[in-house]
Amino acid sequence: MEGDGIIGSTTQEDIIPDPSLDPGATGAFDAAFTIILVLVLAVFVFVIVSIVRNAGRARRAGHDPLTLQTDLAVRALDSEMLGPRRSTADRLAELQSLHEDGTITADELAAARGRILGGSSDR
Repeated sequence: MEGDGIIGSTTQEDIIPDPSLDPGATGAFDAAFTIILVLVLAVFVFVIVSIVRNAGRARRAGHDPLTLQTDLAVRALDSEMLGPRRSTADRLAELQSLHEDGTITADELAAARGRILGGSSDR
């Protein structure tokens, strides 16, 4: 080893630490690693079970679980709630049309007009 250009001599004991110096370190590390591994696996199993249960529930309700989020987003965007607010004149004209068709009574027409003209946020 003197001719290899390495300063000093290196022995096997210098490279590999002696486990007898800290016997509790290995056991504590193994226990911590095992606990963390079990927790990660438990979370993984929980996520998989949740996905499977939700997909089954969506299928039983008649929906495609792969497109459910998009279907709901489209319905919300197309709904009247998220649409542009209709003018008071349009809302009153619709009420008058419903009354003329016989869909609503004169009392219902008067009550609905009162809500619209009273500033209620009902659409």
